[in-house]
Amino acid sequence: MKKAIIIGVVISVLIAGVAFVSMTRKPEDDGDRLARSIRAGERVEVLSLEPHWPYEDGPDVEDDKQFHGYQIKGSVKLGAESVKEVAQRRRILDAFSNAVIERPKDRAKACRFFPRHGLRVESCGRTFELVICLDCGDVDVDDERFWLDGERQRRVLRAALNSALKDAGVALADGAE
Repeated sequence: MKKAIIIGVVISVLIAGVAFVSMTRKPEDDGDRLARSIRAGERVEVLSLEPHWPYEDGPDVEDDKQFHGYQIKGSVKLGAESVKEVAQRRRILDAFSNAVIERPKDRAKACRFFPRHGLRVESCGRTFELVICLDCGDVDVDDERFWLDGERQRRVLRAALNSALKDAGVALADGAE
């Protein structure tokens, strides 16, 4: 009889705990889903971009020399070829995933969007292409706009991106540091 009462109390406490956690956890938004997908990236290409207006309205640029209309200054691919590549890839993906959130609906655009970095991430059979402005924190991903929350998180991501590019001898755009 005592065992039955104890088991009943334990089950009740567990059910109450699960109910409390599910009530207090915020619902997953698009930023959470993007962060989870990006964090699982197997291959990453980091691009240094010229932050001028897209070339759709400007000079003709060959497709392999532009990324969503922005001229590519250079790039580096990070896979699993070396321990250093894996560490750089992890650092970049973790920094991005820790900073990205769904863009608040009431947040006005903070700048003219001068992206100096791009990421092409292969993850879970899908390729994500991110155009990143670290000045204001706006990120374009597949025609959706996200935001990098917090100046500190943006500094960490900027350092990780610039480190990978510099280590590969890729020139950074003016203002990228």
